[in-house]
Amino acid sequence: MKSLTKNQIISKIAEEAEISKSQARAAIDAIADLSVKYAAADDGFTIPNFCKVQIKTQRERTMQDPRTREVLEIPAKRKLRFTLKKAAKDAILTRDEELGLAI
Repeated sequence: MKSLTKNQIISKIAEEAEISKSQARAAIDAIADLSVKYAAADDGFTIPNFCKVQIKTQRERTMQDPRTREVLEIPAKRKLRFTLKKAAKDAILTRDEELGLAI
């Protein structure tokens, strides 16, 4: 199955919610803007029953190069973490089982 384009998503949302495409586009853009703005906050950004987006800090660590045995310092860095909520996971996995795609 091919991924939907932004215009296809907007059309589907407009159809399902019975709103205009311009209203659906505004809603999608607002959600994207809010998620970027608030993802770096302490609690991140949550879309109820769908996902949580947050920034996590990975601590500094050391590792050994397997070829040279040299000890390397890996600096701390910030990573984006996207987590599906339980309702979304259950809906996706249930659909996969119905289609025979379960592993």
